[in-house]
Amino acid sequence: MVNYRLYLSQWVFLTLVFLLVIQKVHGQEKIVSPPPAVGIKTNLLYDATSTLNLGVEFRTGRRTSFDMSANWNPFSFSDNRKWKHLLIQPEFRYWTKETFSGHFLGLHAHYAYYNIGGLPNSIFSDYMATHRFQGWLAGAGLSYGYRWNFTRNWGMEATLGVGYAYLNYSKCECVTCGKKLGDATRHYFGPTKAGITLIYTFGGKKKATVSPAPQNIPEVVSETTTPVIPVEETEPEAIPILPEKSEIEILSEKYPFVLPASDFDPANPIRYYNDERDNVLTVYYPVNKSVIESYFAGNAATLAALLDAVRSIVDSEKAEISRIVIAGFASPEGSASVNEQLAGERAAAVRDYILANTPVSKETILLHNGSADWQGLRRLVAADSNVPSQREVLEIIDTRPIWDSRTQTGRQTLLHQLNGGHSWEYMKTNLFPKLRNGTFIRVYWSPTDRNNE
Repeated sequence: MVNYRLYLSQWVFLTLVFLLVIQKVHGQEKIVSPPPAVGIKTNLLYDATSTLNLGVEFRTGRRTSFDMSANWNPFSFSDNRKWKHLLIQPEFRYWTKETFSGHFLGLHAHYAYYNIGGLPNSIFSDYMATHRFQGWLAGAGLSYGYRWNFTRNWGMEATLGVGYAYLNYSKCECVTCGKKLGDATRHYFGPTKAGITLIYTFGGKKKATVSPAPQNIPEVVSETTTPVIPVEETEPEAIPILPEKSEIEILSEKYPFVLPASDFDPANPIRYYNDERDNVLTVYYPVNKSVIESYFAGNAATLAALLDAVRSIVDSEKAEISRIVIAGFASPEGSASVNEQLAGERAAAVRDYILANTPVSKETILLHNGSADWQGLRRLVAADSNVPSQREVLEIIDTRPIWDSRTQTGRQTLLHQLNGGHSWEYMKTNLFPKLRNGTFIRVYWSPTDRNNE
């Protein structure tokens, strides 16, 4: 009789260990962007059992993917021991953060042919050591896993799955002979998937567009003759020769958030006035989140521009990174403590992203915790005439303290109460999402000449 309680307790223990390991490593994950489109993988656990296996996974959306794996073991070992099988296992995956990063849940199916015998008795049968089983199975299950990305192309994932399988098989008397004892079927519930998988991913980059070379179009000459009118000869006007722009000047024109070090004020490093909002880079976050999602609110293009600018300065022989300033903010709807924590984590996430993808030193990056971005909210309200009771909203932001300990009230409470809550709901839907950001991001450079070093 199979001891199902023993097997169940073993799998529960292994699952707990698995989850603890994942949580330990979760905070060390590097974020890479943009995510690749295709992954080729091999399951190291199956490799250890001499099972040939290959998998491929396709990104189907920002948080979804489709995985297909095939496993084949054609080998017979001493005493005719065998684990021969051909297993096909497709799986649809939902990623909690973004595709190919972090936690995921999977819905998988499986179909296999097998010829097994001479193995230790297990949950599958008490007669595995002395008999041979040959047949097919089909079923489905649920899985949970976690993926680590070491680089943009290389990563590893761990996964566990449980589910159902219908087995149709023939039972033979012993391992070495083929005497058939009969046919049978079985319904199996238990582990259906396990893996420690090495992955190589590729694709996902936009192809560069090449403008066609200009063609020489022949000049059309009219057949009718035009009388020639003599023109008085004059000296040609001198065309002023403009100095050639440096690569850093071109870069600054391309990216307004790239500024010379002379614009950086050590006495007041965080200058956040209305007229400076256009010369900054902004990364956006979902509500109450501080993890960078590349495909949220146009972040992919923003992060690509940030890396391009930083790497261009690092690679230049005429300039170097002087300072990178990052200020994190949150929208005003949360508590002061929550806003301060979110703002700090959002700024740190941008810093860690830069450190993970460029050779910039940590000492070069200056962080600022802006907490709730009231100044940003005022700017948005002033520019939006559709805000209900716009004038009253601006008056509250301009004249009332963030928190008054004497009256035990503040701006947030007053805005909640204004106009029956209509003003607050409008701002919550249309304005607050623009304030959940890791901004401002500015890159300062200073001139240098490495050729003279």
